[in-house]
Amino acid sequence: MARMNALDEFALTNGGLAFVNLAERYGFAAAGTRYETSWSLYANDTGAVLGLSEPTTGGETVLALPTDAPLTEETYLMADIRSLHPDFPAWAAPVRVYVRPNGGRFDLVGIDR
Repeated sequence: MARMNALDEFALTNGGLAFVNLAERYGFAAAGTRYETSWSLYANDTGAVLGLSEPTTGGETVLALPTDAPLTEETYLMADIRSLHPDFPAWAAPVRVYVRPNGGRFDLVGIDR
């Protein structure tokens, strides 16, 4: 049984934050995983976290970035993603992805598993 969330290949696209479920891609899990996601502000200088959204659940593997977040040079966006699959309950452990503003665009700067 898989004990680690199988999400990987995180990338910023025109649509938002994209990712791939490797277990589904390579046939180790049946398709149909749902993803519970929420966005927060992460203060890089203090480690403080401020929630921006309630968790939502869906099957999409591209998450729209929050457009109204009060970002600064020391404040990043943090996506909390939990994979929900009946055969792999351990996947519900969150993967946290950190995105930093950089001028008019964003950079992917960290992933915590």
